[in-house]
Amino acid sequence: MAIYLKKNPVGIDLSIQLIQKYLYEKLGFDSIEAFGRCYKISDNDNNTIPVFFKKGNDYQAILSSQENDVVYFFIANPKTETIHQSVTSVDLIFLVNLHKVFPDSEYRNDEEFRQHVFKVLKRKMGHGQIDIVKGNDALDGFDTNLLDMQPYHFIKFKFDLKYRLNN
Repeated sequence: MAIYLKKNPVGIDLSIQLIQKYLYEKLGFDSIEAFGRCYKISDNDNNTIPVFFKKGNDYQAILSSQENDVVYFFIANPKTETIHQSVTSVDLIFLVNLHKVFPDSEYRNDEEFRQHVFKVLKRKMGHGQIDIVKGNDALDGFDTNLLDMQPYHFIKFKFDLKYRLNN
């Protein structure tokens, strides 16, 4: 299990990190790798991939992370609306090995996983709208050979995140 936290986060990073920590504590899975805000970059082969900034010039590719039962990360839209507070559209993307999360099941538990994460996320987010994208469409915008086939499942929760720029 691993959670990657930013020291002294501000702005959107603070709001994302609060959700990241809440999910890490409340989801109840044995093996989670929890990333905060990640970035879309082009790799050496000109493929668009999500990466997590570690430190210095170090980035970690997310989609190659297969060691844990559940991996999740956030991608923030590069555009932010600011009137009284800042609002940015955020994607929360999960990569899950359903067989490891539900080891005793004889069928595909993608809906059970979606329902569990949605309930936990909704408790944290309140009444705002959360859109859900499942399957390979959850990784839309990334160049990957991963397939949403048993035991793997991908799911994206899309929502607007309100935060203060100067916190």
